[in-house]
Amino acid sequence: MTRDGTGRVARSAWYLALGLIFPLACGCGGGKGNVSGTVTVDGKPLPMGVIVFTPDKGSPISAEILDGKFSALGVQTGNVKVSLDLSSLKLIAEQEARKNSAGGGMAKFGKGPDAVKQKSMNPPKGTEMPAKAKEQFAQLEKTGTEAKQRSEDALLLLKQIPDKYLDPNSSGWTLQVSQGDNSFDAKVTK
Repeated sequence: MTRDGTGRVARSAWYLALGLIFPLACGCGGGKGNVSGTVTVDGKPLPMGVIVFTPDKGSPISAEILDGKFSALGVQTGNVKVSLDLSSLKLIAEQEARKNSAGGGMAKFGKGPDAVKQKSMNPPKGTEMPAKAKEQFAQLEKTGTEAKQRSEDALLLLKQIPDKYLDPNSSGWTLQVSQGDNSFDAKVTK
């Protein structure tokens, strides 16, 4: 070792490196990992919802499911229980079902309490609705039909998902999360 202080600098750098590497090597660093994957119900992608990662120690982390895919950032490393939160899907499906059962905002012309307003929207006899207006009206009907179908599909899908998947203690899904990127595919079966 030299007397000019370079030995002290080298030794300090060595201790610093050892201090950073040791917690990683022993697994006691309390790190975080990222988890991405898919959620399917009988092989079909879950259109929307939330997947929840509940570690043995630390706070749960959730990620949005969109078209069957998710990506969760900052999940505590170690043993993690996994569950679904479908409250948003249920709420949307119920709202759509209510809206659609109430006529979907598209009342029939000349019927119901708004008959006077509706009759005034009818073109006078002998005139034809412009092509552009017909096209827009057809698109509105199509959109309403598609929304109704989506809400019916969502409600049907919700009924197929057993309640056990909504609780981290009964889902049966566990994952050992390590630092870095992890993969998890949640397969819902009836």
